[in-house]
Amino acid sequence: MKRNRYLLDTCALIWLLQGHNHIKSFWEKHKDYYDDFAISIDSLKEILYKQAIHKLELQMTYKQMIKALESENLQICYFEKRDLDVLSDLPFFEKHKDPCDRHIIATAIAQKRVLVSGDLDFPLYEKHGLRLLQI
Repeated sequence: MKRNRYLLDTCALIWLLQGHNHIKSFWEKHKDYYDDFAISIDSLKEILYKQAIHKLELQMTYKQMIKALESENLQICYFEKRDLDVLSDLPFFEKHKDPCDRHIIATAIAQKRVLVSGDLDFPLYEKHGLRLLQI
């Protein structure tokens, strides 16, 4: 059986941590099928930054968040040289400037993962190798 390899973007990760309906049905359907789920280290950095400047309020500490990720068997993908190689080839779109998103997209492409996202700008990158599952 072929395992699907997914990377949750920052919004999908936040939705998962908060138990949002946006991701709940997808998660319940796939988490027990030996699929490979991961998040980018950039998502964690973005969440911590937004919490620090009071643009995001999660009802959990960083340590609780890590524990929740471990309990769901979510791996953390680190930004590597191969991801940087992909990032260097990604076009810059005027309507999508978020550096964290671009890192996450490059990680998904380089690591051959399907990016799970609700971001409406991510389809811009599909013709550049991004496999996207919009939720």
